[in-house]
Order: sequence, then C-alpha cells, then structure tokens
Amino acid sequence: MADKCLIEVKRVIKDLLTDDEVNTVLTRVKSNLAAEQALKKANIEESKLAQKVIDEIEIEQAINKRNLANDTIKVLEKANEVIDNWSKDPIKGIKAMLVGIQDFGKGSRKSIGNDQAGLEEEFMTNLFSDLRKAGGNALDAFQNGKLDIEVYRELAGENTGVKDAKVIAEIVKKNNEEVRTYLNNLGANIGKLDDWITRQYHDPDKLIGAAGRTVTDKIAHQKAWVEYIKPLLNLERTFGGAKNIDEILSDMYWKLRSGVFFKNDGLDAVYGSQSIAKKLSEGRVLHFKNADARFKYDQQFGNPRLRESVVHGLQLSARNIGIMNSFGTKPEVNFKRMLKILQVHFAKAKDPETAKKLTYDKFKNEFMEVDGSVYQVDSAMGAKIGMAVRFFQGTGKLGFATVSSFADLATYMTESRFQGRGLFTGMKEALGQLTGISRNKAALDVLGVMSNTTIGVMNQKFSGRGDMTGKFASLSNKFYQLNALNWWVSNLKSAMTVGVARLYGMKRSLTFDKLSAREQNILTMYGFDTGKWDMLRSISALEADGKTYITAEKIDEISIESIDSYLGRKVSKREADNFRQDLHISYRNLLLDRAMHGTPEPDAAVRATLNRGWKRGTWEGELMRFFTQFKSFPVAIYQKVIGRELRGYNPANESVGRNRATGLASMVIFGTMMGYLSMTVKDLLKGKSPRDMKDHKNWLAAFVQ
Repeated sequence: MADKCLIEVKRVIKDLLTDDEVNTVLTRVKSNLAAEQALKKANIEESKLAQKVIDEIEIEQAINKRNLANDTIKVLEKANEVIDNWSKDPIKGIKAMLVGIQDFGKGSRKSIGNDQAGLEEEFMTNLFSDLRKAGGNALDAFQNGKLDIEVYRELAGENTGVKDAKVIAEIVKKNNEEVRTYLNNLGANIGKLDDWITRQYHDPDKLIGAAGRTVTDKIAHQKAWVEYIKPLLNLERTFGGAKNIDEILSDMYWKLRSGVFFKNDGLDAVYGSQSIAKKLSEGRVLHFKNADARFKYDQQFGNPRLRESVVHGLQLSARNIGIMNSFGTKPEVNFKRMLKILQVHFAKAKDPETAKKLTYDKFKNEFMEVDGSVYQVDSAMGAKIGMAVRFFQGTGKLGFATVSSFADLATYMTESRFQGRGLFTGMKEALGQLTGISRNKAALDVLGVMSNTTIGVMNQKFSGRGDMTGKFASLSNKFYQLNALNWWVSNLKSAMTVGVARLYGMKRSLTFDKLSAREQNILTMYGFDTGKWDMLRSISALEADGKTYITAEKIDEISIESIDSYLGRKVSKREADNFRQDLHISYRNLLLDRAMHGTPEPDAAVRATLNRGWKRGTWEGELMRFFTQFKSFPVAIYQKVIGRELRGYNPANESVGRNRATGLASMVIFGTMMGYLSMTVKDLLKGKSPRDMKDHKNWLAAFVQ
C-alpha cells in the first residue's frame, strides 16, 4: 500500500517533494490515522490513505499559490501607499507603517504596532466580557485557577461534570475559534483539533534551570527537560514513527529556551499552518497523552495558570495577525520586497540619495519591534540577571507611581482638546470614570480596556512589553496591583476609548465632509476616508443610557456590494471578510491609540527607540534596558504628547501655529498644576508639610514632575 501511496502522491506533486519527504509525509498521516482510530474508535480503511495524502497536498499547494498572489498584492499596495502619501519623505512613511509617527498624514497612526495593540485589547475584552456575562463563578474560577485541571480536561474533550469548568472551556474555545478564523483568512490553513487545549508556552527561565538552579552544565538541563517531557507525550502522534526522538527533542529545547515563540513570523509562527513537510521539523507540535499530562508539564515548564496560558496565546496571535494583515504570510521577506520596489521607484525618479536609504538596516529597530524578534533571548543567563535587576529597581522606586500619575489628568485633558472635544470635557470624563459617577457599563463591556490586574500581566506604563517573563512578570503585576497603578491606568484608558466612541457615535449621521476639520483629520491618520467612514457609520451602533457609540462590533453588516463599490472591483467572500477585519482593526486601533495618548504609555515607536533592536540577554540589550528602565514614560511624553502638538495638525485646513501654542501652553499649565498636586500628596504620605506655592522653585519642580 505504501508504494501505491508514494506513486499517487508523486504523480500529484511532481517534483515539489523528494521521495524521502513523501515517505515522511505518509508516515505522519499513518500515525494521525492511528491516533484517530484510538481516540474515536473509527474503522478507517487503508485504501483511503493515498487519497487523503493527495487531498492534503493539493489543498496545501492551492493555498500556497493563493498566498503568494495575495502577498504580492500586499507588497505592491504598501509600496504604493508610501509613494502616494509620503513621496516627499518615504522614510517617515515606512516608519508610520511599522510603528506610527506623530506627523499628520494619511495612515500615519495606522501602524502594525498599533494594530497589534488594538487586537490584543480586543481579544482580552472579548474573553473577559464573555466570562463575566456567563455568570456563576466562571470569571472568579478562571482568575484564581482553582478549576484549572477540570478546565484542561473539558478542553481536551472530557466531561468532568463541573458546570463552571465546562462554561470556561466553551468560552476559551469560542475565543480561540475567532482567532483561528482570523488567521485562516490571512492565509493559514488551521484545522480544528477536538482535544486542543491552548497554545503551548515554554518559560525560558524554567527551561534554563531544568536540572536544578545550582547546575551550570547546559547539556544537563537539556537532558533533564527531554527526560521529563518524553513520558508525557503521545510519541506516535508527535513524531510519526521517527526513530531519533531524543535528538529532535534536544534540538527543540535549544530553540524553546531562546524564546523563539516571541517572534511573529507569519505562517511559520502560526500553530497548524506549516506545510506538511515542515510540521515534521522545527514546526512540530507537541501532542501530550492527555489533559493531565499537559497540565503536569505546564506546572513545571510552562504557564502554571490556565489564565496566563490563554492570555499568552491570544496576545501572540494578536501580534501575528497584526503583522500578517500588513505584510502577508512572510512578513520579513515581503517587507524587504517592498523596500526593493521603493528603491527602484525613487532611483527612477532621479532621487538616488533617498533610494540608498531605503534599506532594511534603516528600519531594523522598528521591524524587530513589530515582529517580536527583539524579545528573543540571546543569552539566557544575561536576560535572567537583567530581569532581576530591573524587578528590584522597579519595585524599590515605583511605590508612589500611582501618585506620580496624577499628572495623567493633564495629558488626558490635552488629548481631549486635540480631538476637538475640549479640555474640561476630558477632565469631567476622566474623573467620572475614576469615581464611578459616569461609568457606562454597557459601553465598557464592549470598549473598556481590561485591567492588567484582571488579565494577569505586567503594567506597561513603566515597563516594556516582553521585558519580563515567568515569576518576575507575575510579581511585578502583583506589585502594580497593590499600588493601584493597574487600576488607575485601565480606568483612564477605558474612559478615553468610550469617550472617542461616543464622539463618533454622535456624528454618525454626518458625511465625512460635514465633520469638523479635527474629526476628519484624526480619522485620516488611521486610514479612514469618505468611503470607509460611510461604511463604519452605516453599521448598527451601541445605544446605552440614551447615548450612541460606534463600536464596530457589527462590522459584518457591511455588505459585499459596498466593498465592491469602494474597491472598484468584485471581491470574494474571503477578501470581503479581510476588508471588514482590517476596517475593524483600524477603528479599534484609533480608540486604543488615542487612549494611550491620553494616558501616555510606551507604544511600538517608543519601544523601538529604547530597545534599538538589541535582544534580551545581550550586553547591549541588557545595558540599554537598565539605563532606560525609568525613561520609557518621559520618552512617551516627548514622542507622543509633545510630538503630537508639534506635528499632528493638518496645515491644509487648520491653524497650525495657534493649535501648537494652545496645546503646548495647556500642557505646561495643567501639567504643572497636576504635578504640584502629585508632589503635595507624596509629601503628605511621607509626613511632610506641603511645599510653599510662593517659591518658584517648587513650581519648577512641579513642572518637571
């Protein structure tokens, strides 16, 4: 039978795979069929084997051809965006595309980095809103982890009889299915696994100490990990009859301890989407014997809490979707292709100096930020020492971080003014959310920013994303929970997202040209034009407490005919779905990005500036992270708040000089007032008397604060 399969498969794929590769594929399919028989007790006929292999390869080939075409289209579209909108300064255009810039321009804030942040927040909001709405003890059980093993078993297809565990498992599956649909629309080919639990996470810090913290021999740690995981795995399903299991696992150990999963590398980073041949090499999926075996491994080397495992998987998927949405299934390759096209264009346009600058190295810092490679670990020991130093530095010096953040009220007000809503609208909105006087529960369920305390990750106001992992991340999160910084930041960000959604909800009856110049210009910065605004305002809005909010949750209401008309051509269902998803991402990006200006938090552009493309664990990377540990917030203020006022206005329809002067003056005046309030509260907490307001030195100190 194997010979017949080999002949049939080779007939279909011709010279795409070697005989050895086809034999490997057949071995894997046989093992999968055996696993299905064991799991489902199905009687699968051997005669169907050849056709099954042929069907899989034909589907894979069709998807690869489609992805190649779609990737080419994306590359050309991105190159044209730069040429059409940033011809005078293509370097700014490319940085806008990657991490966003403050300069006014079409799409200047619709960046991959901002899209990734918006998707993360959306996925978290959806998950925790579902758990909250489920009632019972589902949310509490998910957060405290008391039913983790029961939920693991429910996810793996077992019936535990525990109601809350079943509810949690159904919600986790629902949210993972939404992510799977997103990824498949972008070119993946991920099938359903009935016994899939969550995306696997392997803590580099735990892998480094697999043989014990006192052991210095790296090989001993590798062997200890292999010996631990091997009995827990379904060897037939994972390795497909391969004989060199120890060798394969040993190779995986070195990749996993380097933090390779931090990189968002298109299809190569998406579970289940690699080619049939690739699944048998570095892309191999580890299948555990059962839920209990997976749970045991997670306690030792992964995320010991289901909550953290689910959140981690959704975050990585969000970042990968963000970069694939712009640069297709092979982001780095396609980004470099776009640069080549732009080099040729500007060389032909008799601008050789600009053409010379359009190299990957020019944008390496920004690209490594959005593809996550800057968070990979070069030296495990160096990264661990750096994490420890930064943890003790942060917890030792940021006890009053929430009091220091009173000045966020000033930046919130100036952001509200920038949006055209007025300074004191911002003040009322922020205080209403913090005090609970004007919270809108229905709107917050859809738009609210999830507290970092709720989702169990670090606060990123004073700490960079991916800067800490494992116990240090958990302890840092606990610290920011106790000093209330997580509560403060999430409330202000929630207030701003709801406020902006209401702003455009009130204007949904107006065409684009009837909006104020400020409202038009903000939409333009996120890639919205007349056609996209008309589609956005046509969908059902959220009505709550007599107020209207555009949330974009009903984006599916946009008809395929509207999309055809906008693009000027007929589109397929998949293309229409991707268009709607992109529109949804753009709007969520707008809401969250404006919130991260109102409550300044380092974004991809700030992190790229501080990390400089240096990986964790390197001398340069750890020294840079050490020296900039407390600089991320002031850099965010400079780049996002001051930069916004200096460069964020449109000279075509706004008075740039007057707006700059008003914005900067407001920032100085209200920032100094809130800085003085912050200093006064700190002094009172320390048992000191308030500072003399008549002393100009104290006002200068308040301004610096």
